[in-house]
Amino acid sequence: MVFHKHFLFQVTKSLPSWVRTIGLLTIQWLKIAGVKKIIGIDIQSEKLKQALDLGVNDTIDPSVQDLENEISRITDGLGVDIAMECAGTKITEEQCLLVTKKGGKIGFQGITYSDVLIKQRAFEKSFAVN
Repeated sequence: MVFHKHFLFQVTKSLPSWVRTIGLLTIQWLKIAGVKKIIGIDIQSEKLKQALDLGVNDTIDPSVQDLENEISRITDGLGVDIAMECAGTKITEEQCLLVTKKGGKIGFQGITYSDVLIKQRAFEKSFAVN
């Protein structure tokens, strides 16, 4: 994984999507790179606890919390600067598009072994010019 140091030091809010092995490693790299605010997402409470132990500032369990609303609340309505998709599922790839701010960055680390169709709302939120 390669990070451009100057870019990451400007990042204030980052989101590793799904806190499994790759997500936990991503959290550690984001911390090393100087990211100040990291949000961890998973549907398993033990994985969220591990993320907190590694220094994540906030956690979200999308099985019991509305992901978009929680990200909006945590980021004061802006969305995250960078989202690192670590699970490789259609759902998490779309979620990254929905919670990343305009002009933000998304890193896809997980591998989806099928086509990913982007719903209109996710496309417009990420790419449409207002």
